[in-house]
Amino acid sequence: MRALRAAVAWLALASGCAAARPPAHGPDEASAARDDAVAQHALLRDAERAVAAAIEARRCEEEACPAAGQVCELSGSLCAIAARHAGDQELAARCADGRRRCAGARARVAEVCGCAAEPAGRL
Repeated sequence: MRALRAAVAWLALASGCAAARPPAHGPDEASAARDDAVAQHALLRDAERAVAAAIEARRCEEEACPAAGQVCELSGSLCAIAARHAGDQELAARCADGRRRCAGARARVAEVCGCAAEPAGRL
């Protein structure tokens, strides 16, 4: 779980720095954005699996709720990338999928654990 948190923190920092850049217009920049989105999407799926495992183990406050927050934070990062590359359907689809997964993770921890998903940065 610590490795996942560290990876999320690093990607959040990298995404924040990337958010300060103007929109990318070249094919290399678009390709780099897609590569970044693929990596973040993989972390999002890992965090989603961590939510399920923590719920199954009844480790709500310690793991499930924070992991759901990580799902939502990564979803936000994916959508920030998609916003910088308007018109890129692959990135838009990853954003939509991330939003769906965030909503699902929040609903699961609220229902099973009775907690709200907190963004990972607040841990």
